[in-house]
Parts: sequence; structure tokens; C-alpha cells
Amino acid sequence: MFYDEYAQGLMNIASQYETCSEAAANYQYALTALESATDANREALEEQLKQAESHLEVMIESEEAAKEYGLEAKSLQAQMHEIAEAEGVSEEAALAMAIAN
Repeated sequence: MFYDEYAQGLMNIASQYETCSEAAANYQYALTALESATDANREALEEQLKQAESHLEVMIESEEAAKEYGLEAKSLQAQMHEIAEAEGVSEEAALAMAIAN
């Protein structure tokens, strides 16, 4: 399965960053749930996995951006969440805006 290799790599990267622990746990939960999915709930669990994966990727990106630009990761992530909520944009777009600020 594609997710096995990619998921392991993503989890390895996430383990380097304290602020990614919750997102990594949610991603791991979604992976585990999908493994035991039935036909009846597979589509919903695949969507849950997609969202958890996207969130974890953004959290990792925020950590890496904070490191690159000499910012505090938690502050950057807080700003990202505020922008996403206020502007109604994706986390990816909000992260780009937060970095630009």
C-alpha cells in the first residue's frame, strides 16, 4: 500500500518536532482506522486520513519554515490557525500568509 512507505516517512519527520505530536497521533489513528475499514465506512475513513495527512504535512512545513526563518514554531502555527479561521482559507494558504507576515 502506498501509505505504508509515505506514512512511515511522514511519521519519522513528525517525530522530530514536538508541535507535531498531536497531528501525528491523529494521522496514526486515521491510518489504523482505515486498515480495519469496511465497505460501508471506507470512503469516510479515507477522507479522514486525507485531512489528517494534510494537517500533519502543514504542521511539519510550519516547523521547517520556523527553523528556516528564525521564528518560534508555536507562534507561527497560532498565527496560521488565526488566519485560516479569519480568512476562511486552507491551512496551506494560511501558513504562507503567516510566513509572509
